[in-house]
Amino acid sequence: MPSPYVRRRQLAAEIRKLRESRGLTTDGVARLMFYNRAKISRLENAQVRPDVGEIITMLETIEVTGGQYDRLFQLAREAAKKGWWDKYGVSMGPRQKLYADLEYNADTVREYNQTLMPAVLQAPEFISALVELDECQGKIDSVPERMADARMRRQSELLRPDGPSYETVLDESLIHRLAVPPQAMIAQLRHMIRVVSEEERITVRVLPHDTRVPGGFLPMSSFYG
Repeated sequence: MPSPYVRRRQLAAEIRKLRESRGLTTDGVARLMFYNRAKISRLENAQVRPDVGEIITMLETIEVTGGQYDRLFQLAREAAKKGWWDKYGVSMGPRQKLYADLEYNADTVREYNQTLMPAVLQAPEFISALVELDECQGKIDSVPERMADARMRRQSELLRPDGPSYETVLDESLIHRLAVPPQAMIAQLRHMIRVVSEEERITVRVLPHDTRVPGGFLPMSSFYG
């Protein structure tokens, strides 16, 4: 299945290009379709999952026909699809859902983590320890068991036979400074060692705290791509 998020971005760009080629503003399209401007704007910025019926109405309203209509209709169908991550609701936050979406059809995933073990490589014991840390900060919205299930499912998807290659660089400080019980951290490190040992396409590197990074300023935050 193609990444629905990537398809939404592609569809958004196509719709904006179509609107502009017709000399229409977002207000103009909204008036023609009897929608509010915000709905058209959200669609053009890929902020919402498209409704296929609404896309059909838009294409017919601005007189798109033939092969172009067929291509955009198919793109809308793919952009509107739900993935396995959607069934977890709030137990899988928006960022985790986006990552799962992008990973599903990716060839390669690379990331750098300054503050937390990658969710996609977390061990069950470590996840439980993180939940306890969250609870110390106040009431949490998600169901801990469902959150753990979601992260383990994301991990199984990453490790599927046709899954992407994955490379992460971890800052050494997170191993020492994250206030989880020692046994939880031990279980996490052993888990990552096992995964890396069994899967050639999974690479985990640790950046020692005293390593000098040449070429410019240090990364301001973790990043993913």
